[in-house]
Amino acid sequence: MGETAHIITSVRNPVEVSDNIAFWESYKNISQEVRSKLGNPSMTISCERIEYFFFTQI
Repeated sequence: MGETAHIITSVRNPVEVSDNIAFWESYKNISQEVRSKLGNPSMTISCERIEYFFFTQI
């Protein structure tokens, strides 16, 4: 392993992209393109689901 780590963080806004599967397929495709340009370093992808609620009044 080299001494350089590349960290890419992405947040899907369900209001902007409602299709979770399409988002992750696109994310994987873009990540693979970037990985190729970086010389194919080792790579992991993790997905974290967060429940978020927004209230204007209680």
